[in-house]
Amino acid sequence: MANNTNNPEEIDLGKLFQLIGNGIKNFFNGILNIFRWIFHQLIVTLIFFKKNALIFAVAMLIGGVIGYFSDSDKTPKYSSKMVVETNFGSGHLLYNQLAYINSLINQNDSITLAKIFNKPSNKITALKKLKVEPYELEKNVKVEYDYYLKNTDTIYTFARGFTINDFKERMSDPDFRLQEITAVSSNPEVVLDLESGILSLVKNSYFENKYNIKNKEFQIKKQSLEKDLAQIDSLRVLYKNVTLLKAKKETTPSTNINFNDKTKPVNIDLDLFRQRETLLEQLQELNKEIFRSDFVIKAVTDFNKGEKMDSLLNKKWIYGAVLSFFIVLLFLLILKVNNYLNNYAKS
Repeated sequence: MANNTNNPEEIDLGKLFQLIGNGIKNFFNGILNIFRWIFHQLIVTLIFFKKNALIFAVAMLIGGVIGYFSDSDKTPKYSSKMVVETNFGSGHLLYNQLAYINSLINQNDSITLAKIFNKPSNKITALKKLKVEPYELEKNVKVEYDYYLKNTDTIYTFARGFTINDFKERMSDPDFRLQEITAVSSNPEVVLDLESGILSLVKNSYFENKYNIKNKEFQIKKQSLEKDLAQIDSLRVLYKNVTLLKAKKETTPSTNINFNDKTKPVNIDLDLFRQRETLLEQLQELNKEIFRSDFVIKAVTDFNKGEKMDSLLNKKWIYGAVLSFFIVLLFLLILKVNNYLNNYAKS
């Protein structure tokens, strides 16, 4: 007799595969519904802009015209850059002084500007703006971080765990040594001699005093290292002379042989040579530090005639058109939300 009864395990596996199949089907249907919703919203948005295209066009035209006529200065502008290197925290004063210069420009105080930059007042009016920011910020951070690690005792846990991101968070823009200054003018000739006036604004008595104190410290340390080197050289010469005399005595005939002398020879000249190399390395690093700190602020590159600023981002009519577009968009969205709320209240 045939056995027609179904195996419970086969029934359970069938239900399991059916559940898995339904789950996969629902998953892909959910993804498909998401794409349908996105497509629907895209179409609704396009219909909205198509319906109000004329309103947007008129608003942007009006905004562009207003921006064009509000730009009282339609003369071409030129941008020129210079890079300076700062020391002893003088970057903070540089930022403050350039902010002061920009305030004079905004006030049209050509007399004060002419005195600062030693230029005729009728020519200095061509200067429109001075902007300062760290030069190549990411590269600047890496250079300053490497210098910090070399001059910090990395034995301490704090120094070992102090990452470059931690270092960057603690640095403000004026703290970086290399700074880039951008001058905007209506006459490319006016910026050619600005660097001397900018540098003179930072070289005050406070930073000059810090420079003099640091320079004296360097000179004292350098004299000490040079004195130690001279003494080691003298000791090496003395040791060589003593060794030669001792070698001459040992070459003379002698019947006294000491078999109990098991002391290891000490190479004093080698030790002195190693000490000398260490001092030379210290002196080399000191000379690098003296070169690095031998100024308060200096120009790495000077201003040139620069290039004409023809970017659309510098046109006020562009800002006017874009601003008008977003104002109208916001207004229409408010109307749409208001209509939805009114219809929702009636329902």
